[in-house]
Amino acid sequence: MKHQIIGILLGIGLLTGSIAWATNRNTTQKVELENIVSPTKVEYDSVWYARQAEGWAKEIKKNPKNEYAWRNYYLASKYQWTWFNPSPYSKDRSTKDATNFLEGILINMEKNIPDSHVLNILRYFHDGKWDEKYKEGVMRAIAEGPDDLLFFPDYAAFMLRWGMEEELTKLCKKMYESGEYSPTLLNYAYNELVGLEPGSILLTNGDVPVYSKLLIQKGKGLFPDVHVVTFSFLYFEDYRKSVFTKLGIPLDIAAEDWNDEGLIRHIVRHSKKPIYFSIASGIPKEDLTDSLYSEGLVMRYSAKPYDNISIKRRNYEKRYLLDYLQESFSPERYTTSADRLKLNYVVVFQSLLKHYREAGDEARLKELHQLLEKVIDNVELTPERREGYINFINEAYEGK
Repeated sequence: MKHQIIGILLGIGLLTGSIAWATNRNTTQKVELENIVSPTKVEYDSVWYARQAEGWAKEIKKNPKNEYAWRNYYLASKYQWTWFNPSPYSKDRSTKDATNFLEGILINMEKNIPDSHVLNILRYFHDGKWDEKYKEGVMRAIAEGPDDLLFFPDYAAFMLRWGMEEELTKLCKKMYESGEYSPTLLNYAYNELVGLEPGSILLTNGDVPVYSKLLIQKGKGLFPDVHVVTFSFLYFEDYRKSVFTKLGIPLDIAAEDWNDEGLIRHIVRHSKKPIYFSIASGIPKEDLTDSLYSEGLVMRYSAKPYDNISIKRRNYEKRYLLDYLQESFSPERYTTSADRLKLNYVVVFQSLLKHYREAGDEARLKELHQLLEKVIDNVELTPERREGYINFINEAYEGK
């Protein structure tokens, strides 16, 4: 069982850890101005973001009232400093310097586009503060521009935080029907949800794990009985109260449990529903290591041992939709996150290779090994990283 957990923890690092292994886009070419999106969607290096910032600054000089130029200037500046480290543009700057610079951009926005949609949204989320002073401004932005999918991540996080269920469902349906979101991430989220027990709790975190499951549940209408909990939002009192009330979990939390591990203990201690953890979320679970069992793309909490490998086998053979790992016929816009999530299959199914080999199921063994080889081949990796993954699955395949 511990071998299972070690494998899963390796999988977590694929999404939440360093991004140094990935191949960045070529920045030697001339950069055309683009709407800046999260590096979890498309990854560039700090030089590209710096060039984008310079370009959008020029657009602002042409028209200081251009809201989208300000938005892109702010985000390009933010990502060139805070997403990549080290950066030739930030090596002599501290986090405080970067925060102060971004604050300066917002101050200039207040002078040029006061009370604009863009300003209110950026102010609200600036420096991770979720400043309630700007809540009403974001509410107006949503009311006046509800179909602006460029702001989908911001709107979705805001609605989820404040319990705006009806608005969130409409937004997710709009985003899903647009075809803009990644088919790979949706498929991955489907596979996470399809293997869960009815009425269960799934603890998750992060933009990609949260938004993809929102689109599956609220956009497409699947698995409505599963309670997907955004773990970091539990520190917001109103969100925590709403979630705990629905799940029948006491609202009073012991003082010693006011931390990540304590919140998890509180949920485990009082919930009567099956509890799962998304392996792509990076939620700390060290206190529960001996009670967590890999069932594939999720880990299940259980106070007693059980045959989790049979559940993993069921998910692989009967529930997970895996054709997209072989070939896709839809353009992929979220290449960065899509590649990393695909590699999680390699990590979690390595133990299943060993199971098939020991059971003498040659057909399944060969089938799964070929699938995992295909996944590794289709993902951008350094030669060293690729060799590491190949060796990892061959150990189980050959029994060495």
